[in-house]
Amino acid sequence: GWTIVGVTLLQARPLQCYKCWHFGHIKDTCRSKVDRSKCCYQCGDEGHTARTCNNTVKCAICTDLGKDNTHRVGSTRC
Repeated sequence: GWTIVGVTLLQARPLQCYKCWHFGHIKDTCRSKVDRSKCCYQCGDEGHTARTCNNTVKCAICTDLGKDNTHRVGSTRC
C-alpha cells in the first residue's frame, strides 16, 4: 500500500571548512594555518571524538572570534 509522510526542508547552511571549521569556504580553498581536522567538534581538543567527549562544550570558532563559546561547532549560535 501507499504511505503518506510529512516532509520538512532543512534550513540552508553556509559552507563550512573541515580544516579550520570557519564558514564561507571549503578545505580545498582554505588559507588558514590552523588545522582542526583532528579535533573534537564538542570541545575543540585533539585526541578524541565528540562521541567520547567528556569535556565542557566549547566552540573553537567563537573562541577565536572572542564571542560566546558555550556551544558546539556548527551550532546556530555561531
